Amino acid sequence: MEGTLYQITERCTGCGVCRLWCPVKAIRGHKKSRHVILSSCISCGVCGRVCGFAAIIDDRGSLATRIAMRDWFKPAWDYGLCNGCGKCAEVCPAKCIEMVLTSEGTATHPFLSRPAMCIGCQFCKNCCEKMAIQSS
Repeated sequence: MEGTLYQITERCTGCGVCRLWCPVKAIRGHKKSRHVILSSCISCGVCGRVCGFAAIIDDRGSLATRIAMRDWFKPAWDYGLCNGCGKCAEVCPAKCIEMVLTSEGTATHPFLSRPAMCIGCQFCKNCCEKMAIQSS
């Protein structure tokens, strides 16, 4: 999905679900004049996943895929491979990954602190040099 650009078509009913779910607030406008701010869009595809009206298309003219939330990617760590670098927490646009800290404040390993907020973008998985993140 990386690098995909999205646009909102005339099928848009103005419900606002895409705007509410966009982790970087790249969808602007009111009612049926909503549009994607391309310079802000991170190409995660959440807008298409949550749109119930098939109103969002990608840069190839294809409908953005609607995926049931229960089927979205959710990270699961192999702590035997994880080195605790924290990159996954840094790149998460939804800010749902946190690091477990020791009493001294040293980061030890990441965890999905707010699973319901995870948008399934896989940024965490893609940035992990140790390949310690898979789908749960």
